[in-house]
Amino acid sequence: MEKGSFKRWPVWQFLLLWEKCGITILFMQSLLGSALKDNNDLGKAVLTGITRVSQESMFSGLNNIRVYTMLDEDYAQFFGFTPQEVESLLPEEMEIAPIQEWYNGYTIGRMQIYNPWSIINCLSNKGKLKAYWMNTSTNALVFSLIENGPETVREKFDELLAGNPQMQTIQDNLTFEGLEHSEDAIWTLLMHAGYLNILEQEPDPFGSITAKIAVPNREVLSIYALVIKRRFEKGPRGSTGYREFADYLVKGNVEKFADLICGYIQGTVSFFDLGKHIPEKVFHAFMLGILASLQHLYNIKSNPEAGKGRADMVMIPKSDKHMGIILEFKASTSEKTLEEDAKEALIQIEDKKYTYAFPANTRILMLGMAFCGKEMQAASKVLGEKKL
Repeated sequence: MEKGSFKRWPVWQFLLLWEKCGITILFMQSLLGSALKDNNDLGKAVLTGITRVSQESMFSGLNNIRVYTMLDEDYAQFFGFTPQEVESLLPEEMEIAPIQEWYNGYTIGRMQIYNPWSIINCLSNKGKLKAYWMNTSTNALVFSLIENGPETVREKFDELLAGNPQMQTIQDNLTFEGLEHSEDAIWTLLMHAGYLNILEQEPDPFGSITAKIAVPNREVLSIYALVIKRRFEKGPRGSTGYREFADYLVKGNVEKFADLICGYIQGTVSFFDLGKHIPEKVFHAFMLGILASLQHLYNIKSNPEAGKGRADMVMIPKSDKHMGIILEFKASTSEKTLEEDAKEALIQIEDKKYTYAFPANTRILMLGMAFCGKEMQAASKVLGEKKL
């Protein structure tokens, strides 16, 4: 083996190697067999984890096991905090709506559940909203599964990031060997690990369930956005280019902003495998991901109601120091119409009164972006007041 080559293996491949060698099974059989099966002083034990354990291969004769997962209604309230519990924990001056947006969104049975770790840390930090759960692990496995998985995984990921729920088979049992060749196994692990929410589910004839999956909340969305940011940082301009990209947008330097995007798309293999004709929703998801890093400066909304319709993206500044930003995207059928289509997107912003999403007298950068294949052009205008 080439020196240092093991560092390039995805995390799940190391786990798969352990599983194939039987190391994991032998270790867990010895540990849990002694603690549970042969312990005469034990009346009841509770094991917790993110995936279901197969008792046939793991426990070797241990019986009387009951398994409850996020696919079951029983004990749903113990997977996290219920809405009633969160409301009782919040100080009177703290609003519930932002907490819901960031940390709610898990449906277990008929119950809505909040991420308990994030709620506790948010309250400990006097209501500061951030991705607390993200810092509990490296998320390396999530990045690896999405970046190195089948094309169909990336396509569904695009849709989920754009806010479009997807239908997917979810399994009760899971092995790391399945991650090597099964899309169902990948989505199953992401669900059990808390990176997805199940909106609806029905049993299928094969012992699994057919589920409508979605991104549960803004905290998880910020983790997914790192996948796209990582790809952007690997582009020809490197991580410095990414920081410049965000900085140029905030300062209204549209020419430099567009130049960096074009340089990245043209100089790398895109995360979205850009073809000649890119659906608008794919480019939308791409932009949503890379702009998520500006959440400390803006409230970023995707497809919000504004004026006479829905804007593609609205970025409402958290401080008067920054101007508001509206982005409208157009998928061009030809590179020859890019400039015209970008201007059309700009006109749509004005005609549909999307600027009414901002308080009066807010300075607003209106940005129309048209793309075709690996080409993109932008048109922009800055307004000093909301009224057009």
